[in-house]
Amino acid sequence: MGKHVKGEVQSDFPFSFLETKAGLSIQRIERIKPHVVKVYTGSRWLIVKRYTSVHSVEHQWELFKAISANSALVPFIPFPSGDLWIRDGYGATWTLAPYIRGDSLNYKRKADREVACNVLGAFHQQAKGIEVDSLIVKQPLYMHWKKRFRHFGNHYKVFKQYGYGDLYNSLIHTSSSLYDRFIQLDWYALEKRALDNRSWVHGDVAAHNFIRAEHNNVYLIDFDLASQSPRVYDWIQIGQRFLPFLEGAEEIVSIENRLNEEEIPFFRLGLAIPAALVREWNTFMKEERSVEEIQFYLQVLSERWQKQLSFVEQNKLMLT
Repeated sequence: MGKHVKGEVQSDFPFSFLETKAGLSIQRIERIKPHVVKVYTGSRWLIVKRYTSVHSVEHQWELFKAISANSALVPFIPFPSGDLWIRDGYGATWTLAPYIRGDSLNYKRKADREVACNVLGAFHQQAKGIEVDSLIVKQPLYMHWKKRFRHFGNHYKVFKQYGYGDLYNSLIHTSSSLYDRFIQLDWYALEKRALDNRSWVHGDVAAHNFIRAEHNNVYLIDFDLASQSPRVYDWIQIGQRFLPFLEGAEEIVSIENRLNEEEIPFFRLGLAIPAALVREWNTFMKEERSVEEIQFYLQVLSERWQKQLSFVEQNKLMLT
């Protein structure tokens, strides 16, 4: 895709194409990610996003059309031309969404963890029963974990080089033991029930996907990974992300109170697997890092892993 310049911003963003094809008048642009930009149309800011799969876009649009307009999710909106999405000459699919001015939640704060659970729980309830034609079925959770740990295995030399070989071994040994126990559970039965009940998950419950806007309203954004899957998929993810910041087990018990008896064993065992820590490390190492950055991150990772191990040990009866 050719380079384009708008003001003083250079990118591969197709300004003229979207102005001509979609009627989108763009006066300013701010890049958020390589495939996500914020654009100003003269009256408001909007989010324009590029997808490689039109199937994913169709899938999300069907969900947005069916869910209540009063929900706390941020959906796509049509382009000024009326098109729900635009395909360019390079095979990319472009979507439009409102820009929500606000700040991401911070899982270090208990109040933010609580509101994230409330917004996520509301989404699960509002989306339940929604049927779509362009259904995307998510891989089983443990298959995602397997890929993460396989990639993590490529970094042993880094851990050893910086004196953290024992940390690597602890993460791998503990994860392997817990993973073997997790896959003995009948996840496929849980998935079948989720599909039968049309149970939806968000798929990426990172703090940055919850936005606190004006009047203290919190919105859920970025539904790229939304799918019909067991809702415990989301609860395991969010629980893993909470673990480094918890002082006791009461918040985990609060999540369990949202689950049924069948889901709880998956949640308890999945919570103890350091999949979130491994994912964050893998993401960190995707970029070129300085010695100082690696040393600092390894120290933080070690502290977070020790806290997770301590939590699991202290609450062993709850997690088994």
